[in-house]
Order: sequence, then C-alpha cells, then structure tokens
Amino acid sequence: MGPALRQALKEWAVVVEAIREGRQILLLRKGGLHEKRGRFAAAAGEFLFFPTFEHQEPDLLKPAEARRSAHLLSPAAEEGPLRLETLGSIEENIVLGEPTRARRLSDHHVFGEEYVEMRIRYKLERPLHLLLIRAWVLPAALEVPRLARYAGCRSWVDLEEAVPTAGAREALAEEAFRTRAAAVKALLG
Repeated sequence: MGPALRQALKEWAVVVEAIREGRQILLLRKGGLHEKRGRFAAAAGEFLFFPTFEHQEPDLLKPAEARRSAHLLSPAAEEGPLRLETLGSIEENIVLGEPTRARRLSDHHVFGEEYVEMRIRYKLERPLHLLLIRAWVLPAALEVPRLARYAGCRSWVDLEEAVPTAGAREALAEEAFRTRAAAVKALLG
C-alpha cells in the first residue's frame, strides 16, 4: 500500500462494512452513468473505499445483512461528514463473459438475489466485472466533507487531499484471502 491515497472507489456503505470486517472479498461492477462510455474501468490498483448511500436498499441485500447493517440503511447515516476508514486493492479483475456465473457466488457476498439479477441484466452489452478485493483498515477513520463533486453515478472520485495509509491493518489475513479467492474462482469454473 502506498504512503497516501487520493483515489476512492464508491461503493455502498453496507458493502464497505462487509469488506472491512472480512465478510466479503468481491464486488460486481458494470460502471456508472458518468463514466467513460458508461463502462467500468479499474482506474486504480490501490484506493480508498468511498461509502455511498445512493441506490443502497435493504431489499437488495440478504435479509440477515439488512438487519445487521440497519445503522447504515437509516437516513441518519447519510448526514454529516463522510467516514473513510477502509483501503482496498484490486487483486484480480475477472470479466465474466457469461454474467450468469455470478449467481453461483451467493455465499461470498451480502447481496440479495434481486441485486445480482439486476447486475446481470443491466445494460447487457456491458461486461460484468467481478473484482477480487484485498482490504485494509486505517488506524482511525478520517472524516471528509460531502462535496457536490463526489455525487453522481461514477465509480471513482479523486479526494480533495491524499489520505495517509500508515498503520493500516489487514481486514483479512493474506492466507484467508487467498483461500476465499480460490473458492470464488472455483465456483466460476
């Protein structure tokens, strides 16, 4: 991990929490409306997670995950400064030539079946990316203001200032990450 990071990947706050807690190591992406040609691109190998609340709905999560993350699904979670505390690195970007293979991964993420189906069916001409993510947790959360330029359907944002990464600890030990990544890839065939 570099000494400081400015680039941030936007992801639902509940997913960022699951990644920070080591409960999830993957993301499913196609790209936001404001991205180049509307397609996802892995703009950074290392990044901060930028927790978002846009489009985050309890019924798009597994019921147990919605209950577990109720504090991040309430309107109050969207108030005040944004808390940055999770770093990530894209260990592998797997383009699913057959996006329906994502259905096999239910045990490896917090998403409900409806969300996975939405990802598969959204803009069928766009590839579905499965990102295997390694994560680290900052020693203390950093609060940043919610700026208008961070809004909108885009995957990546550049923060006003670089965030120091010194002292970050692994969210999941490397061996555990490798074991889970191998299990995900095995399910994909």
